[in-house]
Formats: sequence, C-alpha cells, structure tokens
Amino acid sequence: MPLLYGEGMQAFFRLQEAIAKKHYDLSLFTWQQDPAVYGQLRGLFAKSPAEFAHFSELKIAN
Repeated sequence: MPLLYGEGMQAFFRLQEAIAKKHYDLSLFTWQQDPAVYGQLRGLFAKSPAEFAHFSELKIAN
C-alpha cells in the first residue's frame, strides 16, 4: 500500500487537508485539544487521531 500522506508528524495534517479539499464535512473540525496543552496556538486541524476521542459523544442537531 503506497504512503499517500507520508510519515511523521505532518502525515495526519496532510490527510485532513486532503479530506477538507474534497468534502464539505464540518465534523473534521470537531477535535478537542488535550487539556494539558490549552493555551498553545493551534491551526484548524487536529494533531493526532486521539484528539477525536470524544467524537462518539457528539449528537447531530437540525
């Protein structure tokens, strides 16, 4: 299987960027920062899949 997004810290960023370019899905931005590092400047994307751990708690609202 080819490594489309590379390896290392930037691979997850590149994956999220590719998803955002192809799909209008705001759930991509529902990640939650680790409380131990609150206050650090961040971008729009999560740093790791672990930041989506709370995602199962979300509910769809109309």
